[in-house]
Amino acid sequence: MIKLILVTFAVLIAGCVTSPVVSVGPDSYSLTARQCDICSSAEGKSITTASQYCEGIGKHLVIRNQNNSSDWHGATHSTIFFSCLNSNDPEYTRPNMRQDNGVTTVENR
Repeated sequence: MIKLILVTFAVLIAGCVTSPVVSVGPDSYSLTARQCDICSSAEGKSITTASQYCEGIGKHLVIRNQNNSSDWHGATHSTIFFSCLNSNDPEYTRPNMRQDNGVTTVENR
């Protein structure tokens, strides 16, 4: 019985996946996080992973776009597009987040 519980737990944990960070342009990146029922939110995981990536290269996270969705069995997915910028970069400003039909868009004004 304990083995069954451990195997079930391992399968559920394996469902919590974050893709590698992919370069999509100059200082621009993308990643996708998938959440299962027992993990933290996919949205939070994608932002945390992006922030850690930027900090790892000595820069600051600027979210460009985030798309959250869920599949037929309730697992959520969060794809984030972001930039890693130096603190003196003119694009490193306070974002203005707005919601658009399940897509979070960042406006810099």
